[in-house]
Amino acid sequence: MIKKLKRRIIIITMSLVGSLLLVAFILFNIFMYNQQASELERSLSYATNVFNRDRFPESFDEPDKSPPPSQGGNEPPNLESSEQMPRVFPLSVLLDEKGQIKEIFDNRTNISRQVIEDAINQTLSKDAKGIINQYSLMYERKSVSDGTLVAFCSVEPLIESAKHTALISFATYLVIMVIMLFVSERLAQISVKPVSEAWEKQRQFVADASHDLKTPLTIILANNDILNSNTGSTILEQKRWIDSTSNEAKRMKHLVEQMLDLAKSEELLPMRSEENISEIVSSAILQLEAVAFEKSITLISSIENGLIAETCPDSYLRIVNILVDNAIKYSKESKIWIELSFVNKKAVLSVKNIGEVIPKDMQGQIFEKFYRLDETRSTEGHGLGLAIARNLSRALGGTLSVSSDEANGTIFTFSLKAKKS
Repeated sequence: MIKKLKRRIIIITMSLVGSLLLVAFILFNIFMYNQQASELERSLSYATNVFNRDRFPESFDEPDKSPPPSQGGNEPPNLESSEQMPRVFPLSVLLDEKGQIKEIFDNRTNISRQVIEDAINQTLSKDAKGIINQYSLMYERKSVSDGTLVAFCSVEPLIESAKHTALISFATYLVIMVIMLFVSERLAQISVKPVSEAWEKQRQFVADASHDLKTPLTIILANNDILNSNTGSTILEQKRWIDSTSNEAKRMKHLVEQMLDLAKSEELLPMRSEENISEIVSSAILQLEAVAFEKSITLISSIENGLIAETCPDSYLRIVNILVDNAIKYSKESKIWIELSFVNKKAVLSVKNIGEVIPKDMQGQIFEKFYRLDETRSTEGHGLGLAIARNLSRALGGTLSVSSDEANGTIFTFSLKAKKS
């Protein structure tokens, strides 16, 4: 599934980027082609207007009184023209009233006279502007006092330039796509990493839940087999197996309830209001003293009064219960310290016990579902309490952390933004 997801991300990314690049390069090529075509059209306009204004002043609105150039046709254009000179100079042909060539100007393109004559014949039957595909010539025709002036410009440079631009664009497109393939692969790897981790955690969750459910189910089935094999015995005689079945059923019920609580805590959006958390913690300690007493443990508390926080009282109380119950469960000493103090505008709840030191590389894992330091699972519980506490703390906008060493013991700390009343 992860590989398919990764492949799909790569395909989507490449398709999106490839499509955008393709559109961008097509628009760029169209723009460049239009720019060069406009340059050719401007060259023709220059030839039929500005460049020949001095030859046929009576044909233009603003006659130029400068002396006409010689008939050699090789003189440079009028550099004093107010219009910008084109980069391409077409040839100009003057025709008489019958369409015969009277004179050819500025033939710098080395087009043969036969081609010019044939092109002239084709232009006379067409619009004033256009392209002669046979000779790849663009033309513009204009009437002047001495006849008809026709300007020609080759479109071959335009075609070659368009091909060159398209080739460069295609090569650039391929290079970018190859680079994007490597980038997409890396991005897909990063994107699927959380999914992969969540998938692995889900598999581990199922395996751990199955393990914790398998044991009581096995015991219940074994007890039932014993009861079925002794049908003649009284209930009192079989009370041992009945009690065992009852205890395992209660254990299963507790596990299922915790799993439901965990599921709820992952999507919990609690209704929060301003609450006196000093009173919440004091109430929780009072309820837990009986549990601690049964295990010969004393709860030593130090609660700063008047701490107000925007929280959900039920969720906050649940966090306190989980942390203290966890400390009772794993404590090797007869004392547990509970402190609530106001530090840096936060209510800091700490629960300390002296027990097995949690290695630093495992301190982040103890908040995972079903995780327990005791790999033999001989310790009471299912390893879901701290996972629930972490989810609840996040939902309340607080932080839950742990520190553990030989000198100070194990301390769980829950911090939540608060104020003093």
